[in-house]
Parts: sequence; C-alpha cells; structure tokens
Amino acid sequence: MSTTDDLGDDLKITKTDSSRQMGGTWVTGSIAGHSFQVLVFEDHAECEEYELGTSRISKL
Repeated sequence: MSTTDDLGDDLKITKTDSSRQMGGTWVTGSIAGHSFQVLVFEDHAECEEYELGTSRISKL
C-alpha cells in the first residue's frame, strides 16, 4: 500500500445472497488481500454486542 492509497480502495464485493431465511444478506468479497464473508442486516441488532460497532454486520 502506498501513501496515496486509502484503506478500502481495493474493496471488492464478489457475491451477495439474500435467499436464505435469516433475514440478512450474505456478502462475499475481499479487501487488502483478505477474503471475507459477512452477514449484513437492514436494521441494527436487538443486542448491540451482536454486531461490529454500528455497522449492521453481525459477529459470527
């Protein structure tokens, strides 16, 4: 990463899947050379400890 690159400039979303019965959307992608799979919800979790910050991304 050079000094002109911003964190997240290489974020790539490769797949989304909302067909499961969990109410959220599974998102697959990569950032900074790391692959990820996250479950994203439209609304915040009922319990704050279940998500990363205020991101609506659940901790698994």
